[in-house]
Amino acid sequence: MDSKIPFVLVSTLVLGACNGPWNIDPSDEVGRDPDLIVSSMVVGGMPFDTLWLERTTPIQGKYDSTRVFVEEATIRMRNTSDPTDSVVYRPVSGSGVAWVPAQTRLAKAGATYELDAQVRWNASRDWPSGRDIRTTSLHATTTLPSDWSVREKSPEAPIEALIPSLAGGAEPTSDSATLREWDRERPGAVARWKLGLGTIDSVRAGIPVTRPVVWGDTVWYIHSDARLVRNIAGQGVTLTNRQYVYTTRRGAGFGGMFSVQYFDPTSARIEPALVRALRKAVGDDYRSTEDSASDYQAGGSRYFEAYAAYSNSVVGWPDHIYTSNIAIGYTGRYLTRYFAVDARYVAYSQAKTAIAGGDKTVARYSNIQGGQGYFTGALVDSFQLFVRTSSPDTIPLEALRGAACRRAWDRHINDGRGFEEKFCIGTDYTAGMVGGDD
Repeated sequence: MDSKIPFVLVSTLVLGACNGPWNIDPSDEVGRDPDLIVSSMVVGGMPFDTLWLERTTPIQGKYDSTRVFVEEATIRMRNTSDPTDSVVYRPVSGSGVAWVPAQTRLAKAGATYELDAQVRWNASRDWPSGRDIRTTSLHATTTLPSDWSVREKSPEAPIEALIPSLAGGAEPTSDSATLREWDRERPGAVARWKLGLGTIDSVRAGIPVTRPVVWGDTVWYIHSDARLVRNIAGQGVTLTNRQYVYTTRRGAGFGGMFSVQYFDPTSARIEPALVRALRKAVGDDYRSTEDSASDYQAGGSRYFEAYAAYSNSVVGWPDHIYTSNIAIGYTGRYLTRYFAVDARYVAYSQAKTAIAGGDKTVARYSNIQGGQGYFTGALVDSFQLFVRTSSPDTIPLEALRGAACRRAWDRHINDGRGFEEKFCIGTDYTAGMVGGDD
């Protein structure tokens, strides 16, 4: 696992999955002295992982993760209640920003860890051409949650995701013929999930019906937006907004949660029905290269923002996580890892997201004394499903990668931006952009 890895709680339109806040962007604060930036997540029950140590870069500067700016550093993490439970870090050969533990050790749930670092580095505003060597002390603490699970009870899927015809928007008739048809579509479904005429009546009335699923179960993406139904909170929504239910168990130190969705690189991205309808409404039924490139999620994963431990704005939280069908996003293997974190990471993530979105009223937050970034403890739980869809509005992930490479090449040729040829091997990235204003 990589700590710099790139939650879906509510039924929204496509929740803007994005790169996580661990991805350090060049600073736009020209004229300021640079800061050191730490990115480190300690996950209970797993080995201590990569620590990223970077420096802010002026907006006109070019970020290069292989360029070394640290002359010398001593970096250590230790359990505050057990001095023998500690690790020291060493630099990774070929990288200017990655540091890894010199020994393998598992982090402990519920423990408080302290990060101390003494870093001798080039802090010149004109780096790498300039030279201004200084020594900076960095310090931070974090407490890992003592317990965390999203499977206190079996996760539940909406009945529409379990029967293919319902996923497509079919409205069942209220008789036993419907049950026979459901069993034909999915052999054994009626007995397994105890489906009866009452189930049919609830489906016809738009009442949310869920049934337990196990790790690796197959579900169908609900692609129909033709009917209005009620969600678990009793609100009127379209069928495609049906919700999955996860029941949580939380221990001391729980400060909030974020999630990361992982998908098969051979999968296809599913375009939500509402997005398709909106494009049709504005007369833009044809996808451009820019559209497809913007949909590409690099690294086979996408991040959903951190959410605070307690909030009255989301029904059921934190005892339950209600995940909208439209947040699934991809066919094939669908694995979601749910990270319980300390409250300081939530504050860091929310502030960084707001600032990135242009909110100038939000102050930057970090628990790193002497620098920026985050040092946080976490526990992780996960659940995996296999997603199928009969929706025609799907695009192979490989096609989206090709579009992203064509856009990157176009920007390289016309705007002088960098281009990672290795990433685009196997794509026709020199092909021209198509559609829109490209």
